[in-house]
Amino acid sequence: MNTFTEAQLIDFFRTKIAEELGIDKNEIEPTIEFINFGLDSVNAIFILQHIEKYIGAELNPLLLWDYPTIESFSKYIVDTFNKPKSAHL
Repeated sequence: MNTFTEAQLIDFFRTKIAEELGIDKNEIEPTIEFINFGLDSVNAIFILQHIEKYIGAELNPLLLWDYPTIESFSKYIVDTFNKPKSAHL
């Protein structure tokens, strides 16, 4: 599994959504809900697949509804997948 920060994930999300929609990534606001970007389910799954490759883990597509913004989804991913490894005694 890869290591990443919330800021890196937000930037990655913005880049992939911008590429998918054919717009400048600076137009992608991390606090706006995904649905407001005009993404359809196919676009969303495509972006989710890129995120899975980036973080090195499989994600449930329903998470996009549980965490409906780039910011909230990125925080969830960091909190869930970047947990510190326990020290061995």
